[in-house]
Amino acid sequence: MRKLVLICFITLIVSGCGTDKKSIDKIDEAKKLLSSLLSQKSDHKAITIKLRPKKSDYKSVFSDTQLAERIFKKHDQVWNQGNFVIKPKPGQTELKLWQATTEQLKSGAGDANHFPVAYQHAVTKMRPGITIYRWKFVEPGKSIGLAYDGLYYMNGHWFLIPKPWKYIKNN
Repeated sequence: MRKLVLICFITLIVSGCGTDKKSIDKIDEAKKLLSSLLSQKSDHKAITIKLRPKKSDYKSVFSDTQLAERIFKKHDQVWNQGNFVIKPKPGQTELKLWQATTEQLKSGAGDANHFPVAYQHAVTKMRPGITIYRWKFVEPGKSIGLAYDGLYYMNGHWFLIPKPWKYIKNN
């Protein structure tokens, strides 16, 4: 019995650390994807368009289907305008990348301190166990730069739902 309790305790500690292979693989994939945007010669618009979420992606992220529908409609208007392009400013040749689960954002654990505080409210409307990525394009040696948030890997692809709190404050 003591062995079983010890094994369960060790498993709980290891699984809660966020260092599982799947988590490492996804942050490496996110880094590769976002690093492809660092060159001023990249096709930023084409890469950004590939990150456009489907309606089903919103429903996978948000626990309330009506809220998911409302955020989809608001974001879809922005995507349809075609003006949203992820692109670093000239001289911003480095990437800083963070990830946090919905649980970490609620509790302030892990990389949560690198995310806007508004995520603490937003994640109460999201499904548990989701990992969200935030990044900055910065000049070498700098920590301040152009920041983005809301990158997800779900449903077999990467997509972007930035600043979800803007649409759920009054929900």
